[in-house]
Amino acid sequence: MKRALILVSLTLLALCAAVACLDVFSTPAELPPPDPTLAITLEDGSQVPLAELLERTRTATIPAQETPAPTPAPQVGDDHDGAWQKLAAARAAPPDPRVLQANRERVQAQLDQRHPLHLLAMQREREGDLDQALALLQSIPEDHPDWAWAQRHIGWRILAQGKGDPAGGLPYVQRALRADPLDGNAWQDAARVHAATLGFDLD
Repeated sequence: MKRALILVSLTLLALCAAVACLDVFSTPAELPPPDPTLAITLEDGSQVPLAELLERTRTATIPAQETPAPTPAPQVGDDHDGAWQKLAAARAAPPDPRVLQANRERVQAQLDQRHPLHLLAMQREREGDLDQALALLQSIPEDHPDWAWAQRHIGWRILAQGKGDPAGGLPYVQRALRADPLDGNAWQDAARVHAATLGFDLD
């Protein structure tokens, strides 16, 4: 047991040393700023240059795609007798309109706090257009609360996962950690990117 603990400790120490060396000795090249003439596809299928889209976000918001409110989870008692029947009955019953409205308002409040480019970038990523998603995420201003999220998303989802370039994602996840060191997701994405640069897959 003692040998196993020592072996695990040494392995973790070696991994931390490798990550530290990677940070010190590798300085991945920063991505260039996004091309302002890049055509961005909007939700209605039309395209506008990135520069025009950025100007629109300074003066008004881009219409956000409506997100359906999540269906409230049925409340099943602590007893397990008849739980499946209660669950089936709750799903068959029409949903309470007050609960649906509260869910819609909560989701809308979350969407209203997001930068319009954040929402559009997620749509472009879902459609498989990583270049447009990357340009949109790079364009989120540093003073917006979504900036740290955008940095870690660029590092992990776009560069490491999407484009197979985990080394290129390092500066982005590190920036996200510096911007919001209490965000557990930022630590998780940073660990994934660092592991991917070492050849491990933590997906």
